[in-house]
Amino acid sequence: MDNKEQISLMIRSAIERLRDCQETLAQHDKNRLHFLQSVYGNAIDEMLKDSETAIRGLNNKIPEVRLVAVVAIKEFWRVPAITVAKQRLEIMCHFESHPLIRANAVYCICQLYASTNDRRIGHFLAKMVLDSTIPIEVRKVAYVGLYEITGKPVESWPGFIEDFNFPIDVDWKFVESF
Repeated sequence: MDNKEQISLMIRSAIERLRDCQETLAQHDKNRLHFLQSVYGNAIDEMLKDSETAIRGLNNKIPEVRLVAVVAIKEFWRVPAITVAKQRLEIMCHFESHPLIRANAVYCICQLYASTNDRRIGHFLAKMVLDSTIPIEVRKVAYVGLYEITGKPVESWPGFIEDFNFPIDVDWKFVESF
């Protein structure tokens, strides 16, 4: 076999693997959609029509609608929609009364500022971690977010440490460094 044949074979093999990856990703997206539909019902379909619908849903008076909207933004629309809704999401991080909605809003902000070392966001997240009046699930997301915004390897994040116990296992010096 000459070099041209070898290169041609390698290209065909790479294209085949790429197709396999695309099929796997498509199946993953279908599975994720089915899971979200099983949890949130048909309401998630409305938020997946377009990102503007999901962003508008963040302002709805009904908590369940806000939850579905923030989950759609977090899971499907991601950083482009988070960027557009940044101001609203930051307000939700401060004032949202529903802990699950608030935790998802914090998660979105962490995604937006991943690996930026943004001091303002770091200070904001650290204050949440330190504030014992904030629900613990929100504080946990804020704590993991500190690792995300600093660009620390995912394997070092508290969520990857088996039996992580918040607040006992928190690295308070790390939190206070913000």
